Order: sequence, then C-alpha cells, then structure tokens
Amino acid sequence: MIETIPGPDPSVVERILQERANALAVPPKAESADDALSVVVVAVGPERYGIEITRIREVQPLHGLVGVPGAPSTWAGLVNLRGSLYPVLNLRVHLGLEPGPIGSDARVVVVGDEPVEERAPVVGLWIRAARRHGAEIVTVGASGSIPTTPGTAAETVRTQLAERVRAAKRAVLIWSGPGGRGGETVAALAHELGAAAAFYLPATPNGRAVSEA
Repeated sequence: MIETIPGPDPSVVERILQERANALAVPPKAESADDALSVVVVAVGPERYGIEITRIREVQPLHGLVGVPGAPSTWAGLVNLRGSLYPVLNLRVHLGLEPGPIGSDARVVVVGDEPVEERAPVVGLWIRAARRHGAEIVTVGASGSIPTTPGTAAETVRTQLAERVRAAKRAVLIWSGPGGRGGETVAALAHELGAAAAFYLPATPNGRAVSEA
C-alpha cells in the first residue's frame, strides 16, 4: 500500500512567503552622524592610513627639523612649534617601509626659479642627503645648472632632460616656483618621463610647505 503524504497547507506557505517579503522590503536603517567616523588620511609611500580626526590637535608644515644624535632611527628629530619642542616620528622607518624616494635616488631634477629651501626647508635637507649619497642634482631655472627663461622650464625638461630622467634607475622631479598649476605640471612631467615621484612646493603665507603630486 502506498501512503500519501499531504503537502503543506497553501495558506501557510503563502503566509511564510509574505512574511519573508515584508522583512526584505523594510528599508535599511538610515546612518546617523554618530555612525560616521571622520579620519585624516596620511600617505606613507604607497600606503594610506586613516587617523581619527578627534585624535589630531592640528596639522602643520614640517620645517626647522633638528636631528638628535644617538636617537633611534625611527625618530626623525625635533621641531620647535610656538616655543614647545615636539618629537617627529619617521613613519617609513617605524612601519618598516623602504626609505623615502629622494635620499636614495640616482637623479633629482629641481624645476623653478625659487630656492627649495625657501619653500620647503625639509626638502632642501632631503636634496642635500641625496647629493651625499651620490645622486645627481639638476636644477632647471633662471639661475639653475640648466638656465631657462620664465615659463619654459617644463619644456626644457622635456627637450634636454627626458632621456636622462628615463635612463635613471630612480628619478624625482621637484617643482619650486610659480607656474606649476597646483602640481599638475610636475605630475604630468613625472608620468610622461617615468619618474619615480614628483613633488610640488606651493607658495604659502609663511613660505613653508610641501605637497606630493
């Protein structure tokens, strides 16, 4: 004898399906301001890190950095901010990343009519360190090793330095002067010539700033 097993009650099935449909139709809970986390993104080489904004007191351009003899390599030195000394942590070393691009590069091209030390003293320190490591430093500007007239620096790099930049194992371009279009010019040059990095030094009220392009 074959026993017939009754199927589920259609009304029960319909009720279950309707309950599931109602549950899926509920709109997601709207995010409130308390659910958001504001962070400041810090670039360290190819890495990006977010620091909760409530933990940041202020952001200042780095200048006047003084090394401390005998300090661990993770500490870059000290800066004087409004009469108070603050230690500066070298995040690259602390996180085990490769050294910064300037200190170990084979060729550094500085473009512009204004001395790097006037716009970003810390970059001037990096350039001197690169020279000590044997890097070739080329300046393109009115009083540079390759003299130019105003407004022609970028084209001079293309016509006179393109092959040298491409041939370098690592090359860095630094724009220090007017006409950089907020970093667009040096970033385009670096991309076109295959440079490892590009830095744009903007003019600021206190003349101290650096921005990576």
